Amino acid sequence: MSDSLNYLNDVFILNIDDINDENDETLQKTSFLWIYVDCKNPAHPGVPVCKRCNFVFSVKSSNTTFECHLLNKHNITIPKVRKQTTLKFKCINPWPEKERLE
Repeated sequence: MSDSLNYLNDVFILNIDDINDENDETLQKTSFLWIYVDCKNPAHPGVPVCKRCNFVFSVKSSNTTFECHLLNKHNITIPKVRKQTTLKFKCINPWPEKERLE
């Protein structure tokens, strides 16, 4: 293996099977749609289910699918979550003036 790829040997890669989000309170779903969609329904464990009408979604469904269902079937509009970090530091150009002009 080349030296440029050796850095991967030191990287920890999390195994998705080791994640247990049912008991981990640190994993937080940020979209408001999770007020209306539940993945802990006893009849369908681990599958998203609408809390209003008990419609069972596919495990592969996206947030957009949930949002469309809530809007079309229940007339519920989900506000978009906009969280963007603004870094507040002065931008400094690392190149000297002479090299920049070249």
